[in-house]
Amino acid sequence: MNYVEVKICKEEINNLIKYIEDYAIKSKGSTIDNKTKDFYRVISKQIIFFKKVLNAYPKTYFIKVIISDFLSLILNDIKLETRYYYLNQRSIIENYMRLILKDDQYVTHITRQSFLDLKQKNQSNLSEKEYTKIMNEYKIACSYIHGGIH
Repeated sequence: MNYVEVKICKEEINNLIKYIEDYAIKSKGSTIDNKTKDFYRVISKQIIFFKKVLNAYPKTYFIKVIISDFLSLILNDIKLETRYYYLNQRSIIENYMRLILKDDQYVTHITRQSFLDLKQKNQSNLSEKEYTKIMNEYKIACSYIHGGIH
């Protein structure tokens, strides 16, 4: 990436944050605190990154879904739509796994075996603590989606 491309990315992130701030004011009548804005900025960087990947690989459906889910996750967070927030979070985890595992058997659904395969195939890059955190977040998301007690 050259200087101009970096500048364009920063501008795109700032525009997205501005859109999100305006959306928060319109939808709930209040501004976003700096901690939340920083969280949204991290997600915005992921969106920009995946948009770049999508330009190189336009037929990668999972990337399109991740981009959509990240944006929806932010909007659902602003609107305090917890169940939909977790639906997007679960979808993001599943589609990241599909991208990492690169196996046709995971195209239609993610199972417990998918997580075990993720752990086994990425032992050198994925600590037990990170794996446990992913599993825990996935379980929490599934619980919200399927109506568990919270």
